Amino acid sequence: MRYRETSPEDVVGIQDTGADEGIMMVTAIYSLIVGVGICILGIKKRVFWAVISGAGMALASIAYLIAATLGYANIWH
Repeated sequence: MRYRETSPEDVVGIQDTGADEGIMMVTAIYSLIVGVGICILGIKKRVFWAVISGAGMALASIAYLIAATLGYANIWH
């Protein structure tokens, strides 16, 4: 059975994701705050996986915020 070939413009919803850059920035800032909080809580409670998880979340948020500031995180154009 062969599938019909379509271009990305033909797929419903591929162009309109429903999230703009403002929502992405707020989510990244929130993730940074939560990641630092989880990391601090993990250090205080001596839970290694929480430290790693919180640090990873914070680092990913920082990376996105830097990329967005420099103009590299614009996925809609």
